[in-house]
Amino acid sequence: MKFAHPIALALAGAAMLAYPALAQDVTISVGFGPVIDTPYGQGHVKWQRLLEEKSGGSMELEIFPSDQLGNGKQMLDQMLLGEPLCYSTDASFFAELGVPDMSIVQAPFLFESWDQAERLFDSDWWASLEDQLAAKGVKVVAHNWRYGERQTLTNVLVEHPADFAGLKIRAPQAAIYVKTFEHLGASPTPMALAEVYTSLQQGVIDGLENPLSVIHGGKYQEAAKFLLIDNHMRTVNLMGCSTALYDSLTPEQQALLSETAREAGAYQNGLLEASNEEVLAQLVAEGVTVTEADFQEFAAAVESFYNDPAFSGWSEGLHQKVLDIMNAE
Repeated sequence: MKFAHPIALALAGAAMLAYPALAQDVTISVGFGPVIDTPYGQGHVKWQRLLEEKSGGSMELEIFPSDQLGNGKQMLDQMLLGEPLCYSTDASFFAELGVPDMSIVQAPFLFESWDQAERLFDSDWWASLEDQLAAKGVKVVAHNWRYGERQTLTNVLVEHPADFAGLKIRAPQAAIYVKTFEHLGASPTPMALAEVYTSLQQGVIDGLENPLSVIHGGKYQEAAKFLLIDNHMRTVNLMGCSTALYDSLTPEQQALLSETAREAGAYQNGLLEASNEEVLAQLVAEGVTVTEADFQEFAAAVESFYNDPAFSGWSEGLHQKVLDIMNAE
């Protein structure tokens, strides 16, 4: 797949798949799913400014919201081909590139707090997984972008796990999401975020799952009026680029790319935390009915998830290892 956008390094005469050593100006295209007017979108705007300022204008990001450059799977495929791109999404997508253990961080009802998630992502165990991913062709430059607590918006009232039976729920195109809603009894329907609004209006799907900021930013509440606060996942996104791109940068440029990505991630996290309460109030004001899920009830409903054959590639004892790391004092 080729894009009409200028996704190339700004180096005269550079071929798409053959990167010379870069010593001067660099332009990198960065894609992501949410719309620009969300904390996530504004985090990318912050990153764009930080990188330009700290590099003295020699490094520049071109940002493309709403999956304009392609959805998560398409973007990762492009990275493996060596395209000079950055893309941020959750670990389950990266896991499908050949590091299956990564996907467990997206298991439903795993994290009860952000502290647990941060402890896991900052561990030596996680660093080893990022090394494995780099060997597959994708370099993680930041792992601190909180995508948020994921909630579920539907066009019918959902209060208990049994209420999901037969509902067509939009899910990202990764096994971890598909299996989560299968184990809740729903019919998961993968599609790009850009297609969700129309699909809700036309009855192609009955709902979607995402953080509050993304739900409100996409105006999906105009087509579905029931919000379940279930916190089924606490998602931390990875900011990745092709190793071909990363290795073409000088050490100074590599450090700047990672440093500014992490700083922008922390900025985004602050925006997200501040906006959640406000967004929830806005959704209620727009006629959305809000239901608080019983976390333990839903967690019990998906216990079978950890024995699903789809995750037979996980290392033996992985679930317990993760619990031990994230609960360590």
